[in-house]
Amino acid sequence: MRMSDTPTIRPVVLIGACSLTLLVGVLIGSSLAGGDSESGDRLERSTASALDSRENNLPEPGAGREAGTMLSIDPNASEAAARMSPEMADLNAFLQLTQMDPLSAAQEALNESNDLDRISKLALLLAEASPEVMPELADLISNTRNDYERMQQMGMLFYAWGRIDAPAAVTYSESMGGRVAGMTTAVALSSWASLDPGSARAWVDGMKNPERYQRGLMMGWSENNPLQALQYLSEQSADSNIMNRWTSAEVSRNLVAQRGVMAIDDLASLPASRNRQELLERLANELGETQPAAAAARLANINDPEVLKTAVPEVAEGWAQDDPEAAVAFVTDYKENEQVYGRAMAKVIEEWAERDPYEAGQFLNEQPASPELDRSVAEYSREVAKIDPAGAMSFAVSVNDEKLRSDTIRRVARDWKRASLEEYTAWEKANPGIVPKGK
Repeated sequence: MRMSDTPTIRPVVLIGACSLTLLVGVLIGSSLAGGDSESGDRLERSTASALDSRENNLPEPGAGREAGTMLSIDPNASEAAARMSPEMADLNAFLQLTQMDPLSAAQEALNESNDLDRISKLALLLAEASPEVMPELADLISNTRNDYERMQQMGMLFYAWGRIDAPAAVTYSESMGGRVAGMTTAVALSSWASLDPGSARAWVDGMKNPERYQRGLMMGWSENNPLQALQYLSEQSADSNIMNRWTSAEVSRNLVAQRGVMAIDDLASLPASRNRQELLERLANELGETQPAAAAARLANINDPEVLKTAVPEVAEGWAQDDPEAAVAFVTDYKENEQVYGRAMAKVIEEWAERDPYEAGQFLNEQPASPELDRSVAEYSREVAKIDPAGAMSFAVSVNDEKLRSDTIRRVARDWKRASLEEYTAWEKANPGIVPKGK
């Protein structure tokens, strides 16, 4: 299947949009093929700014491939060329090379020592590349020695390829095998689904193992129409595992962008499932960071106990990053729901202790002893043990639940030994029997 009517890809769109899809695709690829998470985390940090600004500065659409490209510079315009700066003259020559010899243009782009020049030229090339040349470009890029650069460049190529012939891109991708195959397959399908979700879904549903392709489909589809994507999600079996922490992050961003806090209601209307819970956790946390008061107001109208159990702690955690006292007030409204209250308050205290351990500890000291606060006290002790193990231990021993208390005391003791074995030994001698025996 070839999508020959697809509009020409604008390079700025290619760089921004494929950066996002590449990030999630790399992480999905790691999940599918057992890759390590360190590469994914490093890539996530390096592309964070692109994720937030990909839609802010897009140029007006250009003409289609058949009508020529607005980026091409007339080679016969000698007078204009004479006035070009060296940089513009180089770009003019490169644009002509992309049309006459795309493989040589690709080699030139890959040989650029400057990261920005290399990525920019590759984006210009891929914006004009035909489906027929894509396999050769992929062969060339696959020989890049730097693993990070290869993943980045493959992501750009498969984003562009997915716009014009995603099935061919997937076929090539799967022939590579390993982590790269998982990433590039997700990128190509996400690109296709963001453009034409109906065709992308029909293709995925017709595959022998559709679950292998559903994550890429959901990422791109949710960008185009998140409510339709959610409907598709609701049609999956109870043991379906489309959503993971990487896919859910992208889908939740798309939901928040188009639906705001109403996305909470959208998810509450779905049948309870593993997919809903994973997506709801990420969505609620993002709303807690960006629209906490509005999210709290929407949750006040939700009666589903499973939704509240998942969403309230996540909204509270996100809110506590900027305003822990407001997050505490929000959580207190659920005090009668012991399970929700205990989990949510622990999330708040953990965030608060990381930012201001003194104020978080003062708050806990002012609260009456309560089993509902055991998780909060335990989280506080573990966090503060890094900077004040003696103070952390005074909290750890006050946990009511025996198992949780023993685990917390052991962890604080471990940190205290590392910080000052002499001080810990003196405390242990003065308080015999408090630290549980064994590991």
